[in-house]
Amino acid sequence: MREKSKKTVGRSKKKTVKKKTTLKSKATKEKSKKRKKEVVIGEVKVRLSKEDRKLVKRMAVNIVVSTFTMVQEVRLKEMNRLRALVIAIIEGIKPGDVPTEKEKKSFEKRYTDALVLAYIEALIEQDELNDEEKTMANAAMKIVTEAKKLENSNRSSMLHSVQLDPVWNLYLKNVRGIGSTLAAQLLARIPGAKYENAAKMRAHMGLHLVCPNCTEKAFIGNYKKTVAVVARENGKCPGCGAQGIGEKKRKGRSMRSDIKLRTLAHKVAEALVKTKSKIYYPIYMQHKKQQIDRMYKPGELEKMYSKGYSSDKCPYKHETTKISKKHAHNRALRKMIQLFLQHYWVVCRLAEKLPVRTPYIIQHSEDHRTIISWRTVLKRNGYAPPKEWTKWEDGHYDTPQLSERENNHIDFIPVIKDEETTKVG
Repeated sequence: MREKSKKTVGRSKKKTVKKKTTLKSKATKEKSKKRKKEVVIGEVKVRLSKEDRKLVKRMAVNIVVSTFTMVQEVRLKEMNRLRALVIAIIEGIKPGDVPTEKEKKSFEKRYTDALVLAYIEALIEQDELNDEEKTMANAAMKIVTEAKKLENSNRSSMLHSVQLDPVWNLYLKNVRGIGSTLAAQLLARIPGAKYENAAKMRAHMGLHLVCPNCTEKAFIGNYKKTVAVVARENGKCPGCGAQGIGEKKRKGRSMRSDIKLRTLAHKVAEALVKTKSKIYYPIYMQHKKQQIDRMYKPGELEKMYSKGYSSDKCPYKHETTKISKKHAHNRALRKMIQLFLQHYWVVCRLAEKLPVRTPYIIQHSEDHRTIISWRTVLKRNGYAPPKEWTKWEDGHYDTPQLSERENNHIDFIPVIKDEETTKVG
């Protein structure tokens, strides 16, 4: 009898505990439902949570950015057609003739958009064109003017949407070379907070290295496709050990990255170089100088760049031991944009209050001290880093038990001159 009574008591306790948990779960669900704000659309009530509102905001900004880029492409293509027409009339270039690169650069400098439009208007006023040519020219001019109006309206809406984002207000706005249009494209197309680390974000933008020989099966979206094997941190393939190369279109292989995002990264890099942005431009100049001064073995550059070219059109001969300025420029841009995207990823994670990883070089190298962080960029541009982000970053690294060297590397500012960077300590 005693044993039965004990069993019944135990059962009754378990049942009561289960009831309590179910009641608590129901209460939390009801509270979460109350927190959601209701939006009335006609007779239907739509409830939006905080996550839904963030998603709607991101989609709205993405719509504005996509329309801006589409309209801008239409305007640029139409202006290029009109410019080619004016150049053919003035310079006497026939339809089959192809100008050289020097001539193209000189034409772009001389024949600006305003000059081209003014010349076409003068042709129409002086009756140099027949009726059909006038109608075609007027239609092209109308397309350019309307596209420019739409572009300006979308630019103002992009600026309004970007001003509500803390990443723009506290970081991107204070970096020389990053305007509202580039910032809107970055925030809409590459939300850095959704990536686990900066390497995955760079790989999505096509800035990672892949093996030129090995392939594997991987899911791209909902489909399983053949892709190239991603190189390790040392830049070599984990399977065959070959030196990694940049990902590009190849027969029989799909790309992991997005080409549009790669062009966006190139635009950001060019803007940082043209405006001579602090921290980033000196790094570009330093790396470019290193690439130009580097000596290669005879035949090494020919082997490296011979793929995709015939024997006569290879950019390097067997005796060449130095890289060209164009290739040095591209390598320096790649180095600089990788650092910028590292800072951008950290800032996006801090804005969402998510944990941040320590840099790979800090975890695996004890002698490396010249780490340039996002705080360094703000200090060099004359702005103080936000205290909320610095406190969160110091206390929410994903690697436990950070040493003093790892925890203090963020405040270290290396000495950087106007045209080159130097290591300190």
